[in-house]
Amino acid sequence: MHPKLVEWKGWLSKHRWQLVTAVVTLIISTYLLYLHLWYKCDVRPILLPLLATATRHFSSVQAGAGFFLDYGSLLGAWRDGGMIPHEFDIDMAVMEEDCDKYVALRPQLEKEGLHMYTRGEYVPMKANWLLGYSGYLSKACLRLYDWNKEYYIDFDWYKRMTYEEAIAEREKEEREGRQFILPKGYKKEDGDVLCNIEAWDATWPGGCRLVSWVYPLQPFAVYGVPEWIPADPVRNLEEMYGPDWKIPKPKGYKMFICPWLPIESNKFIIVWMLLTLLPYAIYRVGPILWTKLLILTGRRNVTYQYSTLPLTQK
Repeated sequence: MHPKLVEWKGWLSKHRWQLVTAVVTLIISTYLLYLHLWYKCDVRPILLPLLATATRHFSSVQAGAGFFLDYGSLLGAWRDGGMIPHEFDIDMAVMEEDCDKYVALRPQLEKEGLHMYTRGEYVPMKANWLLGYSGYLSKACLRLYDWNKEYYIDFDWYKRMTYEEAIAEREKEEREGRQFILPKGYKKEDGDVLCNIEAWDATWPGGCRLVSWVYPLQPFAVYGVPEWIPADPVRNLEEMYGPDWKIPKPKGYKMFICPWLPIESNKFIIVWMLLTLLPYAIYRVGPILWTKLLILTGRRNVTYQYSTLPLTQK
């Protein structure tokens, strides 16, 4: 082996932990900056202009029942007074028979620079073989992406069903080994229900809700943007998220990072600096603490170092 290679190999072996510390520090520092600078824990600066632009056009449609905020967007509006900071989309809903009226706005919205996809269309941004997403839009009436095709609005549909229709649908699905989720304790006196695709899919609860929980819609401003929400937001949220709907629960990797990562830049800088120094602190203090732990647990004997004094002649 070449002498220089031998020298480098020896140097790497001697300083391997310093190198590991430097690499880990670089990864943590870069990743935190990415989350902050690209609004991954606070996407409101991106979602709000998208919501405002879409609402301006959607409000021009003379639909039968109108559109309203649903699921996570309803949760953010009612619980947080606006939007959930770490969300990545907006959920709106409309009656199924009105879907085409909103789809017809495609030319106007695309002139604004937005990107609309409708049921059955292939959405390149949605395709993910790792998560099993084919890329075809199958549930929502339409999906409206922002200017960078990163965040979007899902426009879900609801179908109105009488008590008899809903019970018949549930029985049919059960005979075929599938589920059709109705509100717990649903009875004829409760009246009609509104059901979306989740009632059949059963991925999320709250697929069917009483009409009286939703209509008549009530106005609600999201950071000054006029929107509509169901007549009884609390009952809808309980049906969708359970009794603990008031407790924030980030999804995916954000559940581990966003709850404690400050959004404000001045606070973020402090946390970023501390976390950037963490690997070095572990590198310096870790071995000392580990040795002390081994001694305390009796797995290593205490070693003493004696100094050698020079002999003196009298």
